[in-house]
Amino acid sequence: MWEPAYVSSGFEEGVVEGLRAAVQALPPGTAILEVGKPPGADKALFPSFMISPANPQSARIQGAIIGGQGIDLLVGRGSAAELWTGEDRKRETTVCKQFLTICHVVFTTHFSEVIRRDNRGRVLYSRLTLQINGSEFVLGTNVIFSRLFSKTQEERYEYQPYY
Repeated sequence: MWEPAYVSSGFEEGVVEGLRAAVQALPPGTAILEVGKPPGADKALFPSFMISPANPQSARIQGAIIGGQGIDLLVGRGSAAELWTGEDRKRETTVCKQFLTICHVVFTTHFSEVIRRDNRGRVLYSRLTLQINGSEFVLGTNVIFSRLFSKTQEERYEYQPYY
């Protein structure tokens, strides 16, 4: 069970309100939004979130909202992105809109994700590409020198829309 976390006014509050509105706009029972401190986390310095779809073939969206920095985002099983605002108040509105657009695309489209793990199960490489307004938005990670790991396992996931 998620515990409440402090949500500062301004950027953090705006993103949380946007997330709540986006999930509430989905058909009933489609997804669950949790905001606060995740189970097992030591401290909640900033609010975290997770959108869990009811459809097991859909991608989960999770991350953290950090006022003055941006949104750390993870979609699917291992593809990450950082939507950076910095201290620029004007950029906060743009990042919030971009984030909610990403969520909408995850809710409503098919897409795939490729992950490469080492023999311990750690993600060395991931790539997930979303089509947003005719452009590609890529989420992913790439550990430096990941290609030097001799024993890696590649996984491919195909995701469905939430509804």
